[in-house]
Amino acid sequence: MDSILKIENLQKKYKHIQAVADVSFEVKKGSIFGLLGPNGSGKTTILGIVLNVLNRDHGNYYWFGEAPLKGNRGRIGAILEHPNFYPYLSAEKNLEVVVGIKQVSKDNIERVLRIVELFDRRKDKFSTFSLGMKQRLAIAAALISKPEVLVLDEPTNGLDPQGIVEIRELILKIASMGTTIIISSHLLDEIEKICTDVVILKNGRLLLAGKVGEINKKSSVIEVAADDMGKLYDVLENYQYTRLIEADNDKFLVSFTHPISCGVLNNFLLTERKISLTHLVQKRETLENRFMELISESK
Repeated sequence: MDSILKIENLQKKYKHIQAVADVSFEVKKGSIFGLLGPNGSGKTTILGIVLNVLNRDHGNYYWFGEAPLKGNRGRIGAILEHPNFYPYLSAEKNLEVVVGIKQVSKDNIERVLRIVELFDRRKDKFSTFSLGMKQRLAIAAALISKPEVLVLDEPTNGLDPQGIVEIRELILKIASMGTTIIISSHLLDEIEKICTDVVILKNGRLLLAGKVGEINKKSSVIEVAADDMGKLYDVLENYQYTRLIEADNDKFLVSFTHPISCGVLNNFLLTERKISLTHLVQKRETLENRFMELISESK
């Protein structure tokens, strides 16, 4: 699979803050690649560097297998900030400004408006749009030059549930058309629903990278309860395969380092530790579970 973006040992420091610390990863063609992490984890800084908005202190990055070149910028569509258009102009007129700046044909305007499902609102002023519509217009502008890769920094920030769903479906639609997507977000559930690959960051450091499905398969999560919750906690805390225990009302949500079945856990607790469980349910491991484990472990 062709390389779209390769980052090697990237570093960036702001005075005494290490914003990006020796980060390396690669984005392959056709993937929906997620940068996941809490605020201050370095997601936006990394995107700013590879889009030549910020200078790096150390390390290298390559677009399409080449060192950064001005000629490659037209192959990349990006949104790093909130949508910024003329409020008194229509969607169509705003995009005419964009095609003038990017020096592409006006014929692209109808194409992108149809992709983001704003063609019927093309004559309406930008100021009348909802936040979700404004974000879709920004994506239309990023697509105007037919880029090979689309970079989105927190594209669902501030959106209501309907707006989030619309952006999610739009991203999947664009990806199905052959465009590689790079997206940063702290909305774990949304990343899991759309991304094929993910890196998890905290304090500028890369904690984990891999396929979303493979990351989820690397551990098990089981929900348990017993009459003696104190004894259950003590036993689970000292169990060799326990990674993390979270209290969830009157139950424990336990993550394990290895795949553990309910039968194996029940046999261990009942036979070896004489604990009779009142609740035992295998839960599907989610990216959110894995993310919280990694963030907790890195403290």
